[in-house]
Amino acid sequence: MTDCYAVLEAEPGKSVWLEICRLAEGMPDAGVAEVADRLRAWPARSRPMPDRWWAQWQAGDHRPWHALATHRRLCQLGKYFYVSVAACPHDLGLLLAGSGATSNSDQGEVLLLSLTPEIETVTSGRDAASNLVPSLAQQATAVEALFSPDGSQVIVSFS
Repeated sequence: MTDCYAVLEAEPGKSVWLEICRLAEGMPDAGVAEVADRLRAWPARSRPMPDRWWAQWQAGDHRPWHALATHRRLCQLGKYFYVSVAACPHDLGLLLAGSGATSNSDQGEVLLLSLTPEIETVTSGRDAASNLVPSLAQQATAVEALFSPDGSQVIVSFS
């Protein structure tokens, strides 16, 4: 646990997070709880779930250290847009893709993209802003999205 304490003192970043993940694997519940307390000061965007943890989780092998991760990146759109949440209304006419703020100071965004060929979706240039869903948690990571039954409203939660 002493090694983990030393790593936790470092500035949050990808390599530090991956080292914390490595050290947390196999740690007793009390140790994981202590690490979780120390990670509260870290930005949520700095703690994506590693692929091996996701594979364990998907297989039903839930481990205490999985709770240290705040989100799972689903895919990447463009250079910096890491999708952490996706949702569609029941008619599948739209796709909501939410991301978290990246370590290079880009702010998190939520995009609404049209999936119907009749409606063109603008993803770059000055008209791209029309696809953004206004949100208050710009420096957070989108972790859940849900459309209303009629598809007219959407709620996005951030961590």
